[in-house]
Amino acid sequence: MIKLHLYKYSDEVTEIVDGAQKEDKIEKKVGLIARTWDDQKFTFEERGENQLLGALDIIVEQVETQSLDLMTMLA
Repeated sequence: MIKLHLYKYSDEVTEIVDGAQKEDKIEKKVGLIARTWDDQKFTFEERGENQLLGALDIIVEQVETQSLDLMTMLA
């Protein structure tokens, strides 16, 4: 690092490191969200000859929470 004289570019190096850390955090969060949806199960209720999608409360809550998490990470 001394031979490269990186100390002369500390602001630029710091900016690159900060950007990389934020990107890593976003990638981990997106991976966690993807795994959540891979495992998500939807329920159906029989109504006569038809099947209706079951309660969506938990699913809607997950979407809202994960959307908010991603928006705050990108800000």
